[in-house]
Amino acid sequence: MFNIAYSIVGIVSLFIMISINFDIIFDKNYKYRSRSAYTSYRFLLLCAAIFFLADIGWGFLNNVQPVIIAEIDTSIYFLAMSMLILAWYRFIVKYLEDNNFFTHMVLGLGYLFLFAGIALIAINYFIPILFSYETDTYATKVGRNIFLTTQIVMYAVIALYGLIRIFTHKGKKVTQHIAIAVAALTMSMIIILQYFFPLMPYYSIGLISALTLTNVFIARVEKDTLRQSIEEGLLREKEQSKQLVSAQELAYKDPLTGVKNKHAYVEFETGMDILIREKKIDKFSLFIFDLNDLKLINDTYGHETGDQYILKSCELVKKYFPGNIVYRFGGDEFIVYVTGDNYEERFKCLEEFNKAIEDNIHTNEPIVAAGFSDYVPEKDNTMKAVVLAFLEVFIWFLIAKEALTTNDFNIFIAIFYSLGYATGTYLGSYLSKRLIKGCVGVQVVTTNMSNNKISKL
Repeated sequence: MFNIAYSIVGIVSLFIMISINFDIIFDKNYKYRSRSAYTSYRFLLLCAAIFFLADIGWGFLNNVQPVIIAEIDTSIYFLAMSMLILAWYRFIVKYLEDNNFFTHMVLGLGYLFLFAGIALIAINYFIPILFSYETDTYATKVGRNIFLTTQIVMYAVIALYGLIRIFTHKGKKVTQHIAIAVAALTMSMIIILQYFFPLMPYYSIGLISALTLTNVFIARVEKDTLRQSIEEGLLREKEQSKQLVSAQELAYKDPLTGVKNKHAYVEFETGMDILIREKKIDKFSLFIFDLNDLKLINDTYGHETGDQYILKSCELVKKYFPGNIVYRFGGDEFIVYVTGDNYEERFKCLEEFNKAIEDNIHTNEPIVAAGFSDYVPEKDNTMKAVVLAFLEVFIWFLIAKEALTTNDFNIFIAIFYSLGYATGTYLGSYLSKRLIKGCVGVQVVTTNMSNNKISKL
């Protein structure tokens, strides 16, 4: 008669084991903390599966003829027990990562128990010392009792070791030792029941209980380890981000003045071109400042004095154009990007700046020429349009230079002036139409030294 109830316990146990360890068994990309512990745990699950299958078979095959089939299944049952001891010990050593005399001794005992179990099973076919089916019914022998008693002691020793180690460790190690201690203690207690009730599936119940407890504790430790790993990763990423920002700041910062450098401006210009083409930028102005006589100062008084001249000029620009981005575009040139609320105050800032420069003419303070150009969204289509707006004035002064520097006044001066003005206007208008598609406001600021020449023009 089939003992179906007995087999159902093994079937349910096998199903539970596969369910709670599905990822570990079937997922090839499973992320494990320790490869050796992962491999050892899979070996433990394999031995447990062999035992469950043998136990399931024993329920169906008991009292089935020929008896040899039941004997083979029972032999596999005891062999799986021997393998389980070794599998548990291997997993415990790898999982706990306790490299000491006790763990090495335990691992050696696991192999010894396996060999002893194989020997007992082999002897049992000649001299029944574990079990027999002499009357076509399963009967236990003294060897089986010794076999189970040895397991009870071995699991109890592991449980005791885990409990002792709890008080000598901290953090996740405590959780690991608790998991092993509870699992081993569960196995030890259930095997005691199996000892006294040989026809009941207590061993399967104890094994699945121990595996479930182990899985729960392992999952908790792995979760904590993963969370810690994520936190450490985020911390490293934050630190790397800070380092990257610092590196970018160094790469984009002018070492002398501390404002942004030409490289930063070129990148800024590229980004602005994209925003302008996509019509995602509001009105803004670019102010360009040129330091007078920097080369003369460097050649006469040395570069240290020249550097101080640059620093004072930069501070002057920042003082009268506060809250705006300042770029040092060249050795003696600064560019200021003015937008937002500062855009509406730009003329006031420029007026105050020019007054300060006028006062500096009579002192040894820096003399800085300033010019600006406005970007108008409905007219301009690139960042270069704002800069090219200066071109018309530049060409106009360049061609009319002779008229500005001569003291003779005759018809040729008028001709030069007319030609210069007409040529500059034509070229400027042509370039504006071809390249800019609009006009921009331009203001050229000069010192009193040039006023006479300008008024003559």
